[in-house]
Amino acid sequence: MQGLTGERIAVLLMLSPLVEEAVFRAGLQEWLLRRGLPAARANVSTALAFGAVHVLARLQWAAFAVALPALLIGGIYGRWRLLRWCVLAHAAMNGTWLVWRSMSGGT
Repeated sequence: MQGLTGERIAVLLMLSPLVEEAVFRAGLQEWLLRRGLPAARANVSTALAFGAVHVLARLQWAAFAVALPALLIGGIYGRWRLLRWCVLAHAAMNGTWLVWRSMSGGT
């Protein structure tokens, strides 16, 4: 895969899912839930924050698209409140993106 080193792939499949889900699910979403925000609103708020952080990190509005899969992961967290399922789902989504990227010529 053009432009992707072994280290970058490891970050995308292991480190990023763990850190991001710890911050956004066990951190922000859990904090909102404990303050009485309805589950759907906590999920949407967290997904929007997740998308905004990706826009700021990449300086591209297209990066906001990660808010959509973040809603699914937020639903997983809301249902089971177990971080491990969120980390696994996030890693699977990143892996799917890596495969898609390699199949589409790395663009």
